[in-house]
Amino acid sequence: MPQIRRRGFTLIELLVVIAIIAILIALLLPAVQQAREAARRSDCKSKMKQLGIALHNYHDTHSTLPPGGLTGGNQLSMQVRILAQLEQANLYEDVVWTTNNYESHDGVLAAQRPGVYLCPSGTIVNSTSNSAHQTTHYYGVQGGRVTSGTGNNLFASDGCFFSNSNVAFRDVTDGLSNTFFMGEMSLTRDSGGTAHDGYRRWHRGCESNTCQGCKAITTNGINAEEYNGSDNFTVMSFGSNHTGGAQFVMGDGAVRFVSENVNFTVYQNTATRDGGETNTVSN
Repeated sequence: MPQIRRRGFTLIELLVVIAIIAILIALLLPAVQQAREAARRSDCKSKMKQLGIALHNYHDTHSTLPPGGLTGGNQLSMQVRILAQLEQANLYEDVVWTTNNYESHDGVLAAQRPGVYLCPSGTIVNSTSNSAHQTTHYYGVQGGRVTSGTGNNLFASDGCFFSNSNVAFRDVTDGLSNTFFMGEMSLTRDSGGTAHDGYRRWHRGCESNTCQGCKAITTNGINAEEYNGSDNFTVMSFGSNHTGGAQFVMGDGAVRFVSENVNFTVYQNTATRDGGETNTVSN
């Protein structure tokens, strides 16, 4: 009776198969990562859309946009003031508006993490000063031209959210669709690979001209300036981990992705409410 010879893989054939599988995985992994980031970016956009709607609802109720922060009294951020419009009524009701400063709310607000304020592409979710405190990835836009400050502390008040601001839609004469309301700052590393830091408590508003819930576009483009570990929070870039740019909420509630290569003057123009500029990122 003839014997049946069973032929198995040789070592070389096995190595070839393993190499082919490794190549296929290497080809598929970037596609999987891109698909996941596309989903995260879409989720991020959806959250920013909610913020735009909340700001409009706040304006409908109060006939003005929330201040970027008040220098006296509770010093709470604009992010706190629109909680009720974000279906966060329980958290909003915990706010004691008569307190003397934002730190009085560290125990009530700082440890809370409203998901609507965090982009899933951003990996930093805690405040730099205290890891028990939560941050936000979405900041109000102060404006685009320096109105006060020097060096690393530059401030603007020609946008829609700044210290003691009281801006109504009628004041946005450049047009709501041509004006930034909020921008994304969820960048982990800048274009040079430097790790970012400098994130603030999400409920922290303004003390004098220094605001933590809103930022100016005065010096640096998108994804350009990292935190220096000390004193440049106010001039840090808006930016994100989305490839090539960051998302912004426009005054009409639309969410627009703006390239990190956008002309800086055009970028600044879009940050002002009544500059009369004819060239913005919306054109």
